[in-house]
Amino acid sequence: MVIPGASAEVKATWVVFDGGQDYSKWYEDRQVRAFADEQRLAIVLAIDYRSKEREDRIVLPEKGVGRALFAALDQFAAASGHGELQSAAIAYAPGQYEPLGMNTIELSGEALRSPQLVIANGGDKVNGTERPYAYFKKYFDLGAPRTFVVQNQLPHCCLQNERNLILEWLRAILGAEKPTRASSYGYLAVEPTKVMDDGKRPTFNATSGRVGSLGAC
Repeated sequence: MVIPGASAEVKATWVVFDGGQDYSKWYEDRQVRAFADEQRLAIVLAIDYRSKEREDRIVLPEKGVGRALFAALDQFAAASGHGELQSAAIAYAPGQYEPLGMNTIELSGEALRSPQLVIANGGDKVNGTERPYAYFKKYFDLGAPRTFVVQNQLPHCCLQNERNLILEWLRAILGAEKPTRASSYGYLAVEPTKVMDDGKRPTFNATSGRVGSLGAC
């Protein structure tokens, strides 16, 4: 954990969780660190052990890193003297093998109120775009503050490409007193590709975007 300033109150905790160089580079990125310092965010790099079943992440909350992560945050808060540490979500190239796909997640009413940015990649052969979008639409249609972005043609990589967008999204979210229903919404037109995800579903790329009122698809 990196805590900005020894005595300044921390506004929230930014947990960077997953494996691979994308995430470690993000954690070490100078602009990300500068943003965290500016916004008084503690940054945590969380690494999970691989599942013996599939050589992948253990995604079940009762078995995976989730419970341990929240316990660790409590311990960090006590050890650092920052009792205000909180947990806060950006889902990058999200997905999982069936039947535990991103689209199967059930959120509580309290979790629905937390803003979330979902980023998928148009050339991702692992998680694809359909499952992340299904998750986004499921809760967006319920009025949850959700944003969906697709990086055209990119494979299962390249988080750094979205750095400026992510930091601006976070700045807007952290500056808002509470989520409110927007007066206008962004819409994407998309086209399927020949790339298939691991569930044999075609991915899609964005062809255009526009802003309109709710439901004006």
